[in-house]
Amino acid sequence: MAVRLITAIEMASNAAERWRSQYADWRPEDTFSDGSTKAHHAAALNEAPHTPEHIAKAINPGWAYPQCDGCGGLFPAVVQVKEPWMDEGEQFCANCLSSAMSLILQVPNAAAEVPRK
Repeated sequence: MAVRLITAIEMASNAAERWRSQYADWRPEDTFSDGSTKAHHAAALNEAPHTPEHIAKAINPGWAYPQCDGCGGLFPAVVQVKEPWMDEGEQFCANCLSSAMSLILQVPNAAAEVPRK
């Protein structure tokens, strides 16, 4: 199992590249559901710096902040848990991880690994 930290700074740093790739086949005048155009967002992404706050304003918060798969909220950081063969894993915020830890630690010796035969 692999565990890694995903931060809003990391997501914001590559958001413009991810966004441009996703909308590469759109024309500049194509519009989103809110009426904004691809050209409008592309221009905003050309501005620096690419902080989480800037990306959230230029596109939307979902491009700047990692989402917790437990509660659905957007956070400055989440922990991703995945198996090595998986492309993506599950992401959890500190609140959900804390709740899970509180629950499992109610079991006596829950953290004591049982020997394998």
